[in-house]
Amino acid sequence: MIDLPPPLWDAQNDRTRGHGLRDAMTAIFRTRGRAQWCDQLEGTDICFAPVLSLGEAAEHPHVRARGDFFEMAGVQQPAPAPRFSRTPSAVQRPFSEAVVSPQQLIEGWLRG
Repeated sequence: MIDLPPPLWDAQNDRTRGHGLRDAMTAIFRTRGRAQWCDQLEGTDICFAPVLSLGEAAEHPHVRARGDFFEMAGVQQPAPAPRFSRTPSAVQRPFSEAVVSPQQLIEGWLRG
């Protein structure tokens, strides 16, 4: 599917050939854009995922279905993780743009 040279087919776990495999894969992936790779690989049994920007990730159908992002105070951000059925997590307040010291951060957490 990606035309890897035959001598590298079994190089995945061989540390002596790792650099050659990396270089070959880099050259192969540079031959097409991300959208072209997605068109070719989506719907196959190949384990892959494109690298998405934060905005793209938030709009991905899988991420949207899971509710992995939310908006608070006009800022889209990742939802708290992990999620437990009996101890739900929640965002307590919007993020702060103020610069605080680690000590102030800890004191804020302790106050709740």
